[in-house]
Amino acid sequence: MKKVLIITYYWPPAGGPGVQRVLKFVKYLPDYGWQPIVLTVRDGEFIALDESLQKEIPDGLKVYKTRALEPNLLYKKFVGMDKQAMIPDAVLTEKEIDWKKKFSHWVRLNLFLPDAKIGWLPFAVKKGKDIIREEKPDVLFSSSPPPTVHLIAKKLAAFAKLKWVADFRDPWTNIHYYNKLPKSAMAEWLDKRLEESVLKKADRITVVNDDFFDRVDAPKTSIISNGFDSTDRPPIDSKKRNPRFTIRYMGSLKIRQYVESFFKLVGELCSKKEFTDKISVELIGNISPEVRQKIEQHNISCPVQLIPYQNHDAVLQKIAEADLLLLFIGRSDMAPKIISGKVFEYLMVQKPILAYGPVGGAADELLKKTGAGTLFDYEDYNGAKEFLLSLLKNWQENKKFSRFNHEEINKYERKALTGRLASLFEELT
Repeated sequence: MKKVLIITYYWPPAGGPGVQRVLKFVKYLPDYGWQPIVLTVRDGEFIALDESLQKEIPDGLKVYKTRALEPNLLYKKFVGMDKQAMIPDAVLTEKEIDWKKKFSHWVRLNLFLPDAKIGWLPFAVKKGKDIIREEKPDVLFSSSPPPTVHLIAKKLAAFAKLKWVADFRDPWTNIHYYNKLPKSAMAEWLDKRLEESVLKKADRITVVNDDFFDRVDAPKTSIISNGFDSTDRPPIDSKKRNPRFTIRYMGSLKIRQYVESFFKLVGELCSKKEFTDKISVELIGNISPEVRQKIEQHNISCPVQLIPYQNHDAVLQKIAEADLLLLFIGRSDMAPKIISGKVFEYLMVQKPILAYGPVGGAADELLKKTGAGTLFDYEDYNGAKEFLLSLLKNWQENKKFSRFNHEEINKYERKALTGRLASLFEELT
């Protein structure tokens, strides 16, 4: 069996969607004749922890961990955070912050390039060379964010003259908030040079969506989307019925994802006697304080619960038992190209999806192809209302949503997507 050395920062017990992609590749690569070996960080700084993901790690998998120099403890002490607290994933885009945070963010953005995990690089490269000497892998695979993993892989590929696949779950300098950050011209130039060097040196590039980069060699770039693992589908009692029409959202919810028209719509419906005791909304995950404040201002009479981050198993059970799932594509120049990772697990549980985002964008096309729901413009109050009322009527009459295109949905099975990655490895070796 051929071997692939996988370089990833996010690995269990880290939680969140970034862990899922690499973890599922690792699970299914042996089915295609590839033995994965993982190089990751020891005691990393993560935005969430999920111990339930530990059971997903295959028996016998070799996982090598190294220390890293993390600036986060200094940051927490300087800005007055508890050292056990987790730094939010959108910390760099916070608006109303004091001078300490402003100064800290400037230091991070201008001195720690390409990201705050650069202190892992020397330790990972040293350990990576030892692994290569011992394991003799046939190919390297690095998956970002953080982009530092690609700089590690680039050094290891040059050291061992190995072929290398660079995987991008998010853009690098094209990420939606990049141009709004307080970066100096010099820092931006250096960051772009680092990005260009990775895109040039990598033998293959994989991305989850199109148009991540301004300049990239198209023939060596492949789209391998995110997906779902049907073995994760939780058991549900098909005869069990929620006492209220239950609308659920999972994942972080930042201010750019907040959709005023949706909460106004729910508020209007719940103010009517016929719906007051028939609707509930649950938002599960890291909800930003700004979003919490805006939701509270609506004074919605139906139950609206803001539930903290839950482990992967628990949240899958929640969405499987929902009557309607919510998807909010954040407003940005890149929004038409964004397909949130959560939508694939929504597809897995096959519950209807009410989405907001750019009409005609990637998420809209996905929902149309799979028949899994409907996407509306952020301000389309009437269209969303008509869709929601039709689902409420079906729920009251105990009718199921029946538009799903199962053949199209099955294309996003993690095992099949891993097969495409394995094919790239074969081409390189």
